[in-house]
Amino acid sequence: MFLLIGGCIFHPIIVGDGNEYVGMTISLLNHWSPDYKPQDTELKQKIYEKNGITVNLTAGYITSLKGTLEASHLWFYSLFVLPIFWVFHLLSFNELKAFQFFNIFLLIITICIIYRHDTIIKPKHFWYIAFTISSPVLLYLHWTHTEVFSYCFVILSLYFSFLSDKRNYYLAVLFSSLASLQNPPIAVLSLSLILLGWKSKFYKFRYFVYLVSISSISLLPYLYSFYFFHTTNPQMYINAASFSFISWERVVGLFIDLNSGILVYLPLLLIISIFLVPYSLVIQHDYRILLIWMIAIALAFAGTTTINWNCGMMYLFRYAIWIIPLFILIVSLITEYNSNYLVSLILLATLISTGGITIGCLMDHRGDNYLTFNQLSKSVMVICPACYNPDNEIFGERSLYTEYSYEDGFPYFVTYKNNIRKEFSDNNSIPLLDKIDNTAFIDQKKAVIQHGPGYINGDLEISDFPVDINKVHIFAQNTFKPDIFDKSIQFIDYTTGWSQLKSENGKPFRWMENNGTFAVSSPDERRVQLNIQARSNSQNRTLDIILDGKIQEKTVITPNGVSYTQKINLKKGLNIIQLNVHDLEKMPIWRTMERYPIIGFNNISISNPI
Repeated sequence: MFLLIGGCIFHPIIVGDGNEYVGMTISLLNHWSPDYKPQDTELKQKIYEKNGITVNLTAGYITSLKGTLEASHLWFYSLFVLPIFWVFHLLSFNELKAFQFFNIFLLIITICIIYRHDTIIKPKHFWYIAFTISSPVLLYLHWTHTEVFSYCFVILSLYFSFLSDKRNYYLAVLFSSLASLQNPPIAVLSLSLILLGWKSKFYKFRYFVYLVSISSISLLPYLYSFYFFHTTNPQMYINAASFSFISWERVVGLFIDLNSGILVYLPLLLIISIFLVPYSLVIQHDYRILLIWMIAIALAFAGTTTINWNCGMMYLFRYAIWIIPLFILIVSLITEYNSNYLVSLILLATLISTGGITIGCLMDHRGDNYLTFNQLSKSVMVICPACYNPDNEIFGERSLYTEYSYEDGFPYFVTYKNNIRKEFSDNNSIPLLDKIDNTAFIDQKKAVIQHGPGYINGDLEISDFPVDINKVHIFAQNTFKPDIFDKSIQFIDYTTGWSQLKSENGKPFRWMENNGTFAVSSPDERRVQLNIQARSNSQNRTLDIILDGKIQEKTVITPNGVSYTQKINLKKGLNIIQLNVHDLEKMPIWRTMERYPIIGFNNISISNPI
């Protein structure tokens, strides 16, 4: 019931590859083929206008070797959604909501199958259901995307192969193969289940043939891709996926990255799953949990073939969504070893932890979360900078608050209370870092000069705990040209309140939420003039101008716009300047892909006083 109510209330969003899935559904409705044709434009524009969405209608599409305009992702999810989409279109409902209602119905059907299949609901079944409906998959219900699709079929696959009292490897392989139609790496799970099912039939060849025949539906994406692109995946055709992108760093990050890793959003579930490996082997002489972990790691490796690692996500890596069921399975299997009061208490605590974090993320919904740093990662970078060295793309794009070539932002550095705690640079940008901090981390800088882009970390500082997040700044070099920031301003903290770069009357423009921060490196002490051109969103706003933590001046920004100048004294080295707004109404909790517009800026510059 709560899921259905949520489907009515929550607004669908286009994130990641969602534009392609909407387009393919419209194409299937119009002409029963997934390729985009001119006749699809009218309905797609109408649907997007109805939902206030502005996006390039053919974003993500590529011209195939047959001359057709094909999506770079596969269309089987769109085919599943099509019946609900057709009904919504027929009744003049919001067609975009067909995706979230399909996701909700599929999750409900999954739970019902598990609940009704076995005659007796045992503790392992109860906990499996409970964790299934409280996991971060709920964060993806309103996406026009495939995460819920693959998650539900993987959940069913694992249930029929490991948990059900009426084991059915045929159904298990069928469901895992359906999941792999949209996410091919899940074929790793299908292969594992084929081998397990064959073993359960004492390696009789005919059963192997049956299982392989059922799994053959997972070949459809490869056949389709080979026909149109002469390769096994459209993403490989455009060099957006490759086995060369696989790395241990990505795999480990999938599990423990402080912004998007499984450990952050399912901490107890992951920790218990790790603990159960030696326990099951040594005490119970059970190899199933080790096998499940091996499948999880194999899936993680297979999922890191994408070029776009810091892709659109809802807090947790979306490639982790179809790995989570394996850990739900592991935890549920505890009750086969022991189902006493203590075990039930541990599982309840784990469930509360999982559900609580998921609900917290839903309540603080930020569609731009994959372009920001959370409080945990910021705190760790301040206290123990060396403890968090994420994938370069993750750090760079989140520092720039946009999916952009992070190499253009070098050097990056993290400050706390105006002290540099962490740097991320290439060898060409080390001289620029030396101008603001020429004594620290000399050996680490030499390593960056020799080996290319890398992190330069400060020492452990326990005394900084607890961290005042408002005093943490992550700066990048003034990157975008043109921009509201004049070249006189060398560094910008894009992670604070600045919106992404926009255009207004052909000129650069940015909104600021509640505060914005930038920095100036000065070769010596000098008095300069800060110049601002800005306007407020709807009412007069009081803007504080703060230099190195001290308020220099207050000015009123009106909706009609003002040009303001303020003389400030710069010290030698790094000077951090903040613009802060206090008189804010309560900002909306449910935000899609943008920061809340409070004050709009056309230009910010530093000049010599007149």
